[in-house]
Amino acid sequence: MFLNLARDDFSYQDDWWQFGINKRGDIVGVVLPVTFNGCAKADLEEGTIYYMGVLPEYRGFGFANDLLSQGTRILQEIGVWQIFCDTAVTNVRMISAFKQVGYRQYGEPWERPV
Repeated sequence: MFLNLARDDFSYQDDWWQFGINKRGDIVGVVLPVTFNGCAKADLEEGTIYYMGVLPEYRGFGFANDLLSQGTRILQEIGVWQIFCDTAVTNVRMISAFKQVGYRQYGEPWERPV
């Protein structure tokens, strides 16, 4: 297993979790899409980007958008009815990345950032 998590609220397959790699072959970040257990609707799961991060020295080069798109695509391919993503209201870069790949803000920033 890529990461052994003792959690009952979500599921994943090891190959869903992806590393971002730059042209030189360096790992620049990671995206961890998962599906929530017990949230299926019409036989489709509900998904989330459980974690996504880009190493500080690679931020600002578009890798967050690439990773987020990759994680979103994985969830779409396995079949989900909805994908949620959350971040701190102060994480302006992550909010921007969510919006750039097509996510929309669900409510007021203090309720649910993205």
